[in-house]
Amino acid sequence: MNTPTFLVYLAVILVMVYALPIIEARLQMAQEIMIVIDKILRTVLVVLIVFGSLKFTETWMTRHLKLSEDERRYITGVQKYLAAGLVLILLGFIYLGDISSLTLFSGLVGAGVAIAVQPALLNLIGWVSIVASRLYKTGDRVFIGDSMWGVLGDISDITLFFTRINELDRVSWQETGGFASVPNSMVLNKSVVNYTAESPFIWDEVSFKVTYGSDYELAKKLAEDAVKKIVGEKMRDAAKFLSLRKYKLKIKDIKEEPLAYVSMEGGAVRVAVRYLVAARKRRQAEAQITENLLKGLKRHKSRITVVG
Repeated sequence: MNTPTFLVYLAVILVMVYALPIIEARLQMAQEIMIVIDKILRTVLVVLIVFGSLKFTETWMTRHLKLSEDERRYITGVQKYLAAGLVLILLGFIYLGDISSLTLFSGLVGAGVAIAVQPALLNLIGWVSIVASRLYKTGDRVFIGDSMWGVLGDISDITLFFTRINELDRVSWQETGGFASVPNSMVLNKSVVNYTAESPFIWDEVSFKVTYGSDYELAKKLAEDAVKKIVGEKMRDAAKFLSLRKYKLKIKDIKEEPLAYVSMEGGAVRVAVRYLVAARKRRQAEAQITENLLKGLKRHKSRITVVG
């Protein structure tokens, strides 16, 4: 409905409402009929004004506010709930003459509207929490969720109601091509892991199992050599970077060399090497380390038997 049409309808209804006494006097219609007609006209007037105003508000937001599609759709939905609640309350004034009935009716409508807009309020509170605590910012790599449900990816946009994430596969950390719009209220009851908030580096690990009869010391050395060849120098640079931020990051001990561990696990010997790597290079480093390690294990297959 465009503006001229809306104004014409509004003018016609207003004229009819205020002309009812004249019509009643001229046509000498029954008072009961006139009351019904009056309520119908006032109902049409209320609906026309409230939802007409809603339409004007939507148009104004589209033209003057830079909102994302998700944000605009969400705000529009909240406005519709509020408009519907306002219409019901105003209709209560028209059709319910008893003040106690009107009070009860208004209370029920108000409770319904409060429940309907609660998700929007929680999302706003979540947005305040994200901004105030610097939980994450655009460009950060985060995981939001828990063991049952969660999304891993890079933050591309943070709006009042939603956080938009470029999704990554949770195992490979490779881009899926999808985008997730996560309600901001998620941060109020789900865990948030930020991998790049204060540092671009994370600890990663390469591990494998060998039989008890295998030369596990040689297997450990091969794993250490493979890691040092790919990320050894970069790990020293990462350690220097972290040392400059040691106090802020609350890090007690920073290692410049990969850390190797051996443990007995499920009838085999597990060999693991941990190392520092840039969060955004994790997958590439893992692939290169694995390739180098496999070459070393193949050269010594007579002394090392990999299982699992």
